[in-house]
Amino acid sequence: MKKLLLFSFLFSIIFVSCSDDEETESPFPTFKFTVYECNMTSEKPTLELSQGVNISLFNEVDDNKNLVEKITTDANGEAVFYGHINIWYYFLAEKNGAKNIIDRYVVNGISSTGELKFKDINADGYVDENDRTDYGGSITNKELNITKEKTIYIAK
Repeated sequence: MKKLLLFSFLFSIIFVSCSDDEETESPFPTFKFTVYECNMTSEKPTLELSQGVNISLFNEVDDNKNLVEKITTDANGEAVFYGHINIWYYFLAEKNGAKNIIDRYVVNGISSTGELKFKDINADGYVDENDRTDYGGSITNKELNITKEKTIYIAK
């Protein structure tokens, strides 16, 4: 009888720990963002790692985007999220009015002529009305023990 109870107890622990949840917790970093601020005020615009940028991570449930977590970049311009597996996430980055999305276009660095570049989201070779979005990007991670890295650019 004791063996049967012990077996039942162990089986229930294994079954609960192996159940397929919508989101799996991970002690490893799942997303690492590095943020550069496009400094457009100087004669020659520059990219600088940006400390103190708020990065908001959203998920989508029933066509509604919900804030999941918000963290701030460190002195190296980096922000690390833990435990977000198996779901698509959207993100926004902001610091003192500088954002990774301007007029619904995603900032993608500085061009060789010193102007802001924007992301060609639909990959048709042009940045136009079809590349407008409400979020600065999306990211997912389907593997435990793997960190997905993403560079974000912010500007005013």
